[in-house]
Amino acid sequence: MSVSVEISPAVLAWVGQQISAENDTQITALLSRWMNKEEKPNTKTIRRVSQATHIPFGYFFLKYPPQEECDLIHCRTINSTSIKTQSRDFIDVYNSMLNVQNWMSEYNRETLGLEPLSFVGRYNENNSPMEIAVNIRHELELSENFFIQEKSSESSFNYLRKRISESGILVMKNAVVGSNTHRKLDIKEFRAFTIINNYAPLIFINGNDTKTGKLFSLAHELAHIWIGSNSLFNDLYSNLSVSKSEQICNAVAAEILTPISIFKYKWTESKIDSIAKISILADVFHCSKLVIARRALDLKFINQKTYTEIQSQTRTQLETSPPDSKSKFGGGSFYNTLKSNWDKNFILALDYSTKAGTTPYLDAYRLTGFKSKTFQNLVAKLNQGQVEIT
Repeated sequence: MSVSVEISPAVLAWVGQQISAENDTQITALLSRWMNKEEKPNTKTIRRVSQATHIPFGYFFLKYPPQEECDLIHCRTINSTSIKTQSRDFIDVYNSMLNVQNWMSEYNRETLGLEPLSFVGRYNENNSPMEIAVNIRHELELSENFFIQEKSSESSFNYLRKRISESGILVMKNAVVGSNTHRKLDIKEFRAFTIINNYAPLIFINGNDTKTGKLFSLAHELAHIWIGSNSLFNDLYSNLSVSKSEQICNAVAAEILTPISIFKYKWTESKIDSIAKISILADVFHCSKLVIARRALDLKFINQKTYTEIQSQTRTQLETSPPDSKSKFGGGSFYNTLKSNWDKNFILALDYSTKAGTTPYLDAYRLTGFKSKTFQNLVAKLNQGQVEIT
C-alpha cells in the first residue's frame, strides 16, 4: 500500500540539486511536479526516486537536508571548478570505506590487541621527501630498485600494494560503487583517497585510472600516511599551485618509483634526445611519461617547455582515449575482480571474526555488500593464494 506524504520544500530543493545528468528525465520531471505541487508524493514514487538517485529513502522524510559533507572533500589536490560538491558515488564509496576502516581498527585494537602503527604521522611537511621515502622503504622492506624485477606497471602496483598491505595499511580498489556497474567512479572527481587512522589507515584507488596512474596514486597516498594527513587526490602535477603537503607527497612518490640515483644513471647513460629518453625511462620505471618528465624537470635535465609539451600530450591522450575500466562482475573474472578490489587481510580478518562469533555474519555481509555464498567463495580463493589481477 502506498501512502501520500509531505516532503519538506528544503529537502525537495536539495534532492533536485543531487540529480545528475545521467538520472532519468522522468525522475526530474516528477520532482518538478512535486515542487510545483502539481502532484503529491507517495511512498511508492519516493522509493522509485530514491533508487534512481541513490539518495537514501529516509532522507526524503527529514525536515531539513542532511549534512553529508565529509572532511575529506576539503583535501582535494585541486579544487576543481567543474565539481562543486561531492557526487553520490563518492559519498557512498567513502562511507563504505569508513565503515570498513572502523571495523578493522576496532578488530586490531580489541581482538588482536595491537598497538597503533608507529609510522602513521611519523613525519610532517617540514621533513625532506628523501628522508620520508627512505623510511617508507625501510618499514616496507622495499628495495630501492624493486621495479626491476617487475614486468609492468600492473605487477609493480601489485607488488607495492602487497608490501603496503602487509604493513597494516588497508588498500582497496574499485572502478564502480560496490558491484554496481552502472555507477562508474569518475577519475575527474578523484583518483584516490586516504583516510588516516592509527590502527587501520586506508588507501582507496579509483580502478578507472590508467595503469601507471594507479601506481603513482598508490605511492602518493602512502606518503600521506607517513605525514598523517587525509587526502583526496584528483590531479597529478597540475599547473595550478598545490599545498605544501601535496608537493611533499608528490616528491616522495617520485623517489619511491623513480629513485634519484637510478634515475640519474639511466638518464645520463643514454645519448638520445629528451623526448625519446622520457619514453624509454617510462618503460624502465613502469611510470607514465608525465612522471618521468616531471622528475627530469626537477633535476633540470629538461626545461619547462619540454615538460609542458609532455603534460599537454598526456592530457590530450586521456581526454581522447580515457582508460577503460576492467570491472567485470560475471563469468570467470568475477572473483579475480573481487580479489583485486578488496584488501586480503581485511577479508580474512572478517572471516575469522565471524567464525569466532565476534562479528555477526549479517554485519560481514553488510560491510562487504556480499551474499553469503560470494563471501565464502572469496575467502576460499584468497586462502588458495592465487595471484591478484589488477
